[in-house]
Amino acid sequence: MSGGVVTGLMLIGCGVLFIAVGLPLARGRVSRNAFYGYRTSTTRRDDRIWYPVNAMTGIWLIWAGALAAVIGLLLLVLHNNADAQRLVLGIGVPALIVCLVLGIYRGWRLARAIDEEIHRQEAAERGE
Repeated sequence: MSGGVVTGLMLIGCGVLFIAVGLPLARGRVSRNAFYGYRTSTTRRDDRIWYPVNAMTGIWLIWAGALAAVIGLLLLVLHNNADAQRLVLGIGVPALIVCLVLGIYRGWRLARAIDEEIHRQEAAERGE
């Protein structure tokens, strides 16, 4: 097997894994725990933060998984064209990394926004 075929199969496998991990998160089926999900001190503190942040992060993981699988499939289809494979990797891998980093960043921003809103509401209830 050539390197492009192995890389393609690995990317397809990673894509399937990202999708498999992302689906339960996106559907809100993962409760707060010590091992799985978007786990920060903020998200682990409150279900009102945990579920929406993990749902959004799950969606980003699904998109990243789909992107990884498409990149892998393209590498398999282009197994006889090294230049095309380099182009796919040169565009696809940075796009995959951007997708993952954006998902992490957006999760952090959402967690922070929800936490701030909860604190505002609790302060208003106390009459502050």
